[in-house]
Amino acid sequence: GAGRLVADALLAAARRGVAVRVVVDGFGSHDTLPRLRQWLAEPGVEFEVFRPLERWWSWLMPGQMRRLHQKLCVVDQDVAFVGGINVIDDRNDINHGWSTQPRYDFAVAVRGPLVAAVRTTAQAMWTRAHLGHLWRDEVLALASSRRPVDDALRLIRRLRGRGAGPLPEEDTRPMVAAFVVRDNVGQRRAIERAYVEAIRAARSRVDIAVPYFYPGRAFRRSLRLAARRGVQVRLLLQGKVDYRIAALAARALYDELRAHGVRIFEYTPAFLHAKVAVVDDDWATVGSSNIDPLSLLLNLEANVVVRDTGFAAALRERLQQ
Repeated sequence: GAGRLVADALLAAARRGVAVRVVVDGFGSHDTLPRLRQWLAEPGVEFEVFRPLERWWSWLMPGQMRRLHQKLCVVDQDVAFVGGINVIDDRNDINHGWSTQPRYDFAVAVRGPLVAAVRTTAQAMWTRAHLGHLWRDEVLALASSRRPVDDALRLIRRLRGRGAGPLPEEDTRPMVAAFVVRDNVGQRRAIERAYVEAIRAARSRVDIAVPYFYPGRAFRRSLRLAARRGVQVRLLLQGKVDYRIAALAARALYDELRAHGVRIFEYTPAFLHAKVAVVDDDWATVGSSNIDPLSLLLNLEANVVVRDTGFAAALRERLQQ
């Protein structure tokens, strides 16, 4: 039902003449792809699948373990949404069915100059999926074309989409923020580095909420050293388990971290899906990245990092509750 509402809104936008592009991950949306293709099969909606797994030999292709895990939405040049929220009902888990309580998750709405950075990344993900799907047809068409230069420029314009219009006037209180992505080209450690640098500089408090937690040595060391120098370090991890192996991996670290003063809590009312953190009084992050090898070393991820006392206080209050 939640997916149908979003699909209907996309279709309505396309009928108004809005350029609508959707890209989903071939693994994460594998079971729903036939339905999505049926829903979005209308003029004006360009639908792509990132690294599809439609045949068994698809698993043998290079890079198939590196999935699109970003959750991004950009509307015009006005607003972008970044977080951990999938397009699925909050009370529905694809592996465990329906529950009485909604999963615990976060996203942020962004306005201002940062929207352009989010749009560039979202556009790049769609383009990568499109080229992966149709590159043979496009190259053959260019090779046999009588006007290869004109057709190549036409293809580039189509991939880039509509030109960027002026940014809207910002009428809310500004914040200092950055859009941080993890990819497999030049930003392999960007999100992990943002976390570690903030923890190393922490003076009073570190609060992290994440369902999948199995960081590398540098990350664990930064937590241990912060706790040792008197920083209050609290982890909110999953207590209602969806993937047993992931939970066992996190719990294997409990004794090591607790021995150095890190406090660990398990969230049990519902499934925990949040990927957020607050450090001291003015650093916070919300995004798609877990703190485990899949997110930190393989998947394509996206977080917003905010330096603002009001934002940090609001997020910490939610975590405290």
